[in-house]
Amino acid sequence: MKPRTYKSILGLLLTIILVISGSTAPTAQAFTNSDVMYLTFTPEPAVEKPLTTYRVDYWANGESKKRQMFSSVTPSGDLYTSIGSAKGPLNFQVYRMDTSSLQEGQAENRVWESSVFTGVKLGNSVWAKADACTYSYNSEGPFKTGKQCQLQVSFTPDPAVPEGEYNLWAWYEGEDGVAIPFTGKNASGQLTAEVPVAATRDRVNLLVRRSTASNDWEWKSQELRDIPIPGRISIDADGNYQVGEVGQPEESNDLPKQVTLTVHYQRRDNNYENWNVWTWLPGPKNAHRVDFSDDHTAVITHEDSKGIERVGLIVRRSTPGQDFAEKNSPEDLFVTDFPDGKAEIWLVEGDPKIYYSEDDVPSTHEDHCSMLHSAEFNEKYFYDGDLGAIYSPEKTTFRLWAPTAREVSFVNYSDNGAVTPMTKGEKGTWEITLDGDQKGVEYRYRLGFKDGTINEAVDPYARAVTANATHTVVIDSENTVPHNWDGKRMAPFSSMKDAIIYEAHVRDLTIGPDNGIEHKGKFLGLTEAGTKTKAGNPSGLNYLKSLGVTHVQLLPIYDFGSVDETGDLSFNAQYNWGYDPQNYNVPEGSYSTNPMDPTARVVELKSMINTLHDNGLRVIMDVVYNHVYNPANSPLQQTVPNYYFRMDSECNFHDGTGVGNETASEQLMMRKYIVDSVKYWAKQYGVDGFRFDLMGIHDVETMNAVREALNEIDPSVVILGEGWEMGNHPAGVLGANQKNAKKLPGISFFNDQYRDTVKGDNFELAHTGFINGANENKRSWDLLNNIKGAQHVRDYLGPEQSVVYNEAHDNYTMFDKLKGSMPQATEKEIAQRHMLGTATQYLSNGAVFIHAGQEFLRTKSGDHNSYKSPDSVNVFDYDRAEHFAKEVKFFRDLNKFREQYDFMRQPSYDAINNTYTHKIDGTNSADADSVDTNHVGYTVKNAFPGKSKAEKEGIDAFSYVNAATEPWQAPLPAGDYEVMIQGMDVYDTPVPLTSDGTVTVPPLSVLLLRDAPAPEPSETPTSTSEEPKPSTNAKPSSSVKPEPSTSAKPSSSAKPEPSPSTTPTTVTSEEPEPSSSAKPSSSVKPEPSTSAKPSSSVKPEPSTSAKPSTSATLTTSTSEEPKPSTSTSEEPTPTTVTSEESEPSTSVKPSSSVKPEPSTSAKPSESSSSGGICSSKGSSHSSQTEQGSSGPAVCGVMFTALLLFVLGILANFPPVKDQIDQWLSRL
Repeated sequence: MKPRTYKSILGLLLTIILVISGSTAPTAQAFTNSDVMYLTFTPEPAVEKPLTTYRVDYWANGESKKRQMFSSVTPSGDLYTSIGSAKGPLNFQVYRMDTSSLQEGQAENRVWESSVFTGVKLGNSVWAKADACTYSYNSEGPFKTGKQCQLQVSFTPDPAVPEGEYNLWAWYEGEDGVAIPFTGKNASGQLTAEVPVAATRDRVNLLVRRSTASNDWEWKSQELRDIPIPGRISIDADGNYQVGEVGQPEESNDLPKQVTLTVHYQRRDNNYENWNVWTWLPGPKNAHRVDFSDDHTAVITHEDSKGIERVGLIVRRSTPGQDFAEKNSPEDLFVTDFPDGKAEIWLVEGDPKIYYSEDDVPSTHEDHCSMLHSAEFNEKYFYDGDLGAIYSPEKTTFRLWAPTAREVSFVNYSDNGAVTPMTKGEKGTWEITLDGDQKGVEYRYRLGFKDGTINEAVDPYARAVTANATHTVVIDSENTVPHNWDGKRMAPFSSMKDAIIYEAHVRDLTIGPDNGIEHKGKFLGLTEAGTKTKAGNPSGLNYLKSLGVTHVQLLPIYDFGSVDETGDLSFNAQYNWGYDPQNYNVPEGSYSTNPMDPTARVVELKSMINTLHDNGLRVIMDVVYNHVYNPANSPLQQTVPNYYFRMDSECNFHDGTGVGNETASEQLMMRKYIVDSVKYWAKQYGVDGFRFDLMGIHDVETMNAVREALNEIDPSVVILGEGWEMGNHPAGVLGANQKNAKKLPGISFFNDQYRDTVKGDNFELAHTGFINGANENKRSWDLLNNIKGAQHVRDYLGPEQSVVYNEAHDNYTMFDKLKGSMPQATEKEIAQRHMLGTATQYLSNGAVFIHAGQEFLRTKSGDHNSYKSPDSVNVFDYDRAEHFAKEVKFFRDLNKFREQYDFMRQPSYDAINNTYTHKIDGTNSADADSVDTNHVGYTVKNAFPGKSKAEKEGIDAFSYVNAATEPWQAPLPAGDYEVMIQGMDVYDTPVPLTSDGTVTVPPLSVLLLRDAPAPEPSETPTSTSEEPKPSTNAKPSSSVKPEPSTSAKPSSSAKPEPSPSTTPTTVTSEEPEPSSSAKPSSSVKPEPSTSAKPSSSVKPEPSTSAKPSTSATLTTSTSEEPKPSTSTSEEPTPTTVTSEESEPSTSVKPSSSVKPEPSTSAKPSESSSSGGICSSKGSSHSSQTEQGSSGPAVCGVMFTALLLFVLGILANFPPVKDQIDQWLSRL
């Protein structure tokens, strides 16, 4: 049978089997026809299987990009999909990948991109082609293709040089170049070539070179940079060139042959020393320097007999040995408007714009936004004293920093709005002192500015406000406290590496109608002890306390502007996460029992924090200093307009946050404001940590200042943040992002690399990771590196900077992500994969971060951005914890385990590399698959103190993670061990295990073992027999202490991890596929690179061979065909499972008792065999590991054999063969 026909039959068989097994396609969101773009795309003709390799990026203007696959292939071979969007018109771009997997940041996956197609009206059918740069609403076009989408190049060669030696070298900025041959000649005898235009690119760099047999770079022309595309360019033999549009005549006679530019330059600091102009003509040619005269003017003259289209220039500062020590603006400037060959222009310090009229030049007075952001302004007006209402019972001083205000008044709303002028003080401050006790006074500031603007603002340093922040209120912060407040901080916390952080929302935890909490949606709701749901399950404080976490991280609890504090606050009435800052130093009023009372929110928040402290829970505050809710209503913008925010040259707000504005932490008074704010919360409220939202917006210096200020209060206050690379930082200002982590000691980062490794791209629902079927060797190595503190995948100082998380308040919950990426999986399988993901967090070095409800598989019904969704979506479902009671118990047990043992809480990379290795000693580890696709195994040397049963000082741990749906025969040295974790069971009393060389790791589970400790001398030795059984006293030896020391001496054999070799392995199947990532080699010390080139060699997995098994045995079972335990008892015994071809004796069941109950595994249960031979009932796992599945297996084999036989005969007839191939191509 021909290979193609055979593949067709196999493909058809697969389709039929999927249909029979009940597979269903995921449902798509419904849109009306007017909200849908119906896209038909003609792919590149040479591409095989285009349906699996092409994708579509689409977006509406102002919206983020989304991705979608094509859904089908038309009879003509075109790709088709329908794209729904709530907003139009749409833009889209088609791209092709070299793999069906896509990871954020893996640019090498994209091997081709179309043009960017813009402005598609929704509700229409649209046609596009791979070789076109336009689309059409008609299948017949018209389409722009060919030369209309290319840069046409013509070159005049040297007649003495063989024409075949010439070629083009073309490259885009920041990318590698590519050689492009000349393919023809034009009527003038010039060589011609076409450079394809890449989508999103409008400029390309070129040079002409000569390549000989011995040297590709025998000669090269000068570099021709920033050539506009598409278009045409004619290059002379001397390197000069002319550019034009497609179809434009090659000769242009109306260009001026001489151009004179008069350039005026304005600097606000009046420092013009060493500033000059560098100017040139395209080519470049005639490049030279021109100095400014005493009146800061430079006159530039250029001549070119072929005409001048534009003149390039850079205003720069030159120093000895460095011509470009500083540039006035990052971009090169080009002057194109010079009537009669003359032009006069004005350039301004730091401004990339060219002004052709002096009247258009922006004002240079000192309240202009660019002046406000100068070093001179910041140094002149920086004030390091106290600001706000400085209260005492005898008097209160009100001090405001407003250096650009012409006048400031104090408006006393407790005195009928009386207005009193304030006195101008030092460094731009204004102040007024009122004698007597001013506690409770309501006030605002009224500011007048030079341009006539008058603002009335709440105090930026307000500590209390009226409802909805209409007025500031004076309070005595020290004495506005609950009755049981002592003002003392909790004892210092040990270390960030010991943190288990639980992220929650005050309203989510307390608003539920049936949760038994009295103060619903309020701070006080978390102070109530003993609450239970209507179903009788613990809720609120008692539930939090039961989990065993160290910190509760609360979504914003400061005053935010997106909820009406005086409106309806009942269930489903109003909701917001709170990332809309209004007053940074005031608690949120909607969480108070009386928003109208300015002190109630203060007292009640302190009461909640105090109660959590009394119950052993520390509090992390989510702070959002990166933007404000509405700049126009923000006290920061109202008091010093344009100072606290990053602005462009036109004084418009930069928007690095995606919400309309971004604060400028590098501004000295904004930095002071942030530092003062965190100090206030730490001192006055006893806050134990700060989570910085979009921390990458801030700068390194500010975050280090925050760390230093908190160290003076309590060095154990934790700081973590979103270290994404974002923001419009000024030149020379480093963003506080993960790339700069080594410059930010004592600050931790959300490790998104771990998150995406485990469960796939966070922003693409269908994308998969290690736990949900990505089947990539690279992910196994990335997971191991993340377990080792994010070494080699992130550039951190140490493991304590890695915040290990799988889900958070935003994006999909892990349950929703798994459901969306595996729509056919059962709830049982989803739960297994979910808890596998959670377990890997607890194995990882770094801080553990858990989203509230992760322990019971929290769902938001697929809502990935529920920031303002109703309570019905966000409410915390305490009763779901009972539904997933086994998972919740596993979560609690993991917390206890991590607290008890510290080998996964190492203090440094040196400590990790001295103890962690993927080498499994004693198993010929050079050939052992300790890390492979879906499998991660490693050893931790001296993980526990004491002496092993084998008389070795220090007890090693052996950890295995199996993300496959089949058991894994993993390497394990022969000897005696104890099982500490298996599946979802964490053993208080470790279970004995004996290995003969391997151990069976059940599907979708973790297995953690340790060397058996040496027996206590006082104990009576256990008698041996032909088949050893565990001692009746299964408790570990007393030589093993509950809390191992972090200073245990490392094994001298422990070395940093080796890098991968070029011999990958894969899970064995009928036809083994090559691994997509390299296998580690034991010959190299550094950790494996994630970009190692894969080898084409493949070896089958040894665990599936038919040779006698040497897997580990726990206790001897009497069953002939053992199966995994399905017990749901509080502490079920673990089961090691073998593949179908392994010996039955290798799948025995461990027990802490002397002898297992033989009847529990002697035969399959009745339920597992009911339903007939073709029954669909049974486990979601492979039938190879289950009893009671022989009926479906026999049925499947008989059906498949019969179908293969019939199709094998029919496939020899060409009409049938063609029909089969057609079916497969449609699939």
